[in-house]
Amino acid sequence: MRKFYVAVNHFLRGGKWDSDLEEAFGLLISASERSQNCDVEILLAVSKDDLAFFSKKFQKHPNITISTLKHPDQKPQLADILSCIDKIERVDAGTDYCVYLNSDICVPDFFFDFVDLNLNLVPNGGGLIINRKDVISGAIHDMKPSDDLRLLVHFGLDCFIFPRSGYEKFSFGSVSIGLPPIGMLFTVNMCSTLPSVKLIHNPMVTWHYGDGQQSDWHREEFRPQIKKNRLAAFDALDVLLKSLKEKGGGGLEGIGVSSRLILKYKKNRRNRNKQKSSGVGL
Repeated sequence: MRKFYVAVNHFLRGGKWDSDLEEAFGLLISASERSQNCDVEILLAVSKDDLAFFSKKFQKHPNITISTLKHPDQKPQLADILSCIDKIERVDAGTDYCVYLNSDICVPDFFFDFVDLNLNLVPNGGGLIINRKDVISGAIHDMKPSDDLRLLVHFGLDCFIFPRSGYEKFSFGSVSIGLPPIGMLFTVNMCSTLPSVKLIHNPMVTWHYGDGQQSDWHREEFRPQIKKNRLAAFDALDVLLKSLKEKGGGGLEGIGVSSRLILKYKKNRRNRNKQKSSGVGL
């Protein structure tokens, strides 16, 4: 039987938990408790300021382990959230899997059994990436869509399933969540280190309320933060590529839109090397 460790970050705004995020986490708990063919443990990463709130709220949930972030920035670092995996004693390298998903992603009760089944369809040690759909009108309750349900395709990636042993090969550097290119970086890590990665498009497996194209980070004021995050991703890819070469592996690989990150990374490094060779400061 597989064991899934779900790493997720939640937070308070003005001392309150957003209702959409609370609903999404409630659905995750429900899915973890109703899985039939696998065990699930939720690893909830929160800031020190929010620890008391979440600890009290979930003190009666034995399958939820709460840890604090080392870098409690407004947008936490991905590696910081995933570091909670290191604190869990390894049970079985062959059956231990990890799940990372954004805090606003909703899942159905059959989510973990669906994931467990699909892992049987990929080579041993492979992973899954699930592409969510955006619900822009209507709702989904008890897996029954309302009559006015309207979905949009979301081109970002924000739900990743991978072997725990594979996680040790990943490189995320100081990349923050909530901003590009976090999804593409995660995808490149998986595609470059795992034997196989399957991309799943299914409107009823993961969803998000609201149009992703209207997210805050699309605003002009976030451009400097996105640029900083992209450069941090390039640094993380430096480490990943070096590790791959040292172990005799291939180069960087991706699926779909993640290939664009590889192209931008290579272009950036070529330009940087040209500037270095010409003596021009970066």
